[in-house]
Amino acid sequence: MKLRRLSSLLTTVTVLASLTAGCTLGPKYKRSQNAAIERPTAKGNFVSSQNKALTRMPDLPDHWWHLYDEPVLDQLIEEAFTHNNDLKVAAADITRSTAALARARDAKRIGTNLNTWANYIEFSDQRYLVNSANRPHIPDAFATSLDAIVSYQVDYLGQLRRAIEVANADEEAVRSAYDMARITVAANTAQAYVEVCATGHDIAITKELIALSERSTALISRMRSEGRAMTTDVRRQMALEAQIKADLPQQVARKQIALFSLAVLTGRPPAEFPAEVANCEEEPILRQPIPVGDGESLLNRRPDVRSAEFRLKSATAEIGVAMGEMWPKITLGAAAGSTGMAKHMFGGHTREFNLGPGLTWQVPNRNRARAEILSAKSETRIASAQFDQTVLNAIKETEAALTTYTHDLDHREEVALARDRADAADKDVHRLFSLGRINALPVLDADRTLLQYEQQLVSADGKISDDQIRIFLALGGGWSRDKDQIERERTTGTAPTPRIVKAKGIIQQIGDITGIRAEIGKGGDLSHEKDAHTNNSSKAPEPVQPPKPLTNTQGVLNDEGELERPKE
Repeated sequence: MKLRRLSSLLTTVTVLASLTAGCTLGPKYKRSQNAAIERPTAKGNFVSSQNKALTRMPDLPDHWWHLYDEPVLDQLIEEAFTHNNDLKVAAADITRSTAALARARDAKRIGTNLNTWANYIEFSDQRYLVNSANRPHIPDAFATSLDAIVSYQVDYLGQLRRAIEVANADEEAVRSAYDMARITVAANTAQAYVEVCATGHDIAITKELIALSERSTALISRMRSEGRAMTTDVRRQMALEAQIKADLPQQVARKQIALFSLAVLTGRPPAEFPAEVANCEEEPILRQPIPVGDGESLLNRRPDVRSAEFRLKSATAEIGVAMGEMWPKITLGAAAGSTGMAKHMFGGHTREFNLGPGLTWQVPNRNRARAEILSAKSETRIASAQFDQTVLNAIKETEAALTTYTHDLDHREEVALARDRADAADKDVHRLFSLGRINALPVLDADRTLLQYEQQLVSADGKISDDQIRIFLALGGGWSRDKDQIERERTTGTAPTPRIVKAKGIIQQIGDITGIRAEIGKGGDLSHEKDAHTNNSSKAPEPVQPPKPLTNTQGVLNDEGELERPKE
């Protein structure tokens, strides 16, 4: 009779669970047709992509920094991927979210518990109403208990399925956040490297300007002593010399700060920056157009967009989890064991057994559950708005980066034109000097003007390099990883060039100017032409040497931007 009742009860529970098995509380996430990511203008071509330095090819390389063909830069970024502490935090966050997903999945599995105890017990006679003369005294005894319990929560409304969806979406969002962190670390490392090299280039030109200005001051001072110049001319030249020298400390500071940034990005103290980078004086050149693709490829690639959509998916599933609290929880369970005196363990009078369903329901007050549902729906609306805003920001950042880049290319072209005209004027002045029609002072002025335009050209080139990296950051490339790299992270926590020309090798270019200064310093005349410095731009680039291991150093830059190691 008991078995018949138990069988009937189990059958009823099973039928109810089966009838509701296909039902899942709450909405299932589906991307809205009104979402910003579905707008045609969001998927189309970029407004600012009309430039020969850009191409609409969608296949942005995963390791975009390889396009610069700079072995030192490649090594720095690989070191940053291995040792950067922000990436270690993001990787640990993935492990934590994976554990949360495992917990959510485990809730759908059969649960087991094993309980046991062994105690010496003195029973209360009055508790068990055995203190009368007709009932014997309960003797003290050494008792033991061993129980095995098996339980399974029937997910008849899909609450557990929704909880797994939440955990899975959260994990994917965290993984996307890690990918975004990789992109940011790569871009920051490349920007710091470019800053070091561009500032080093700028410092080299400033030193040339200082040397030229000092010789000009010496020449004008000698002319004043000979009665061919006034004291005002000397003072004006000395003021100009001081102005040029004033730029050097700021340039050295920028270079030192960039070196500090490189060290920290690669997981080291600021003083341990790579010595090879400290001497860099040529910023990297991108020798092919940037493949920007279109809006659709951008939004599919950007990790922050994916992360925002996963957050929305998680928030949507949370509604189903909250709605599940409005309904009873049904659990199927079975328990078997033995409780009694130790000497009778597992005997017939000590065995226990139970089998059947259990029901838990928070009634009649369900205001808390209703409030949780309302809160979950509000979180979904928030996540939806954040997803749309992330999409719009991604497109805006890319358009802004492309617009800045194309206009800086135009600016660089105008600076290059001004530099070429200054070069032509410099040649004319040298020609007049060689014919004896002018003295050496206009020659020095023309040389200084040329160097100043060269410095502006270097600054424009550095700005373009920075613009390129910002484009790569906005495009969202660089987060894919091969299997070996993933395992390493787990165990350790020819197209036209976008730039028209390089700055023409400034130091080599002014070799003849240095010779002119030497002649002026000696009081000699300048009877030779200065044409050689205009032809060096046609030199073929030197072959790239195989990368060498980067060595860390402890030191600082001196007042002239040169590396100084501490004395032993």
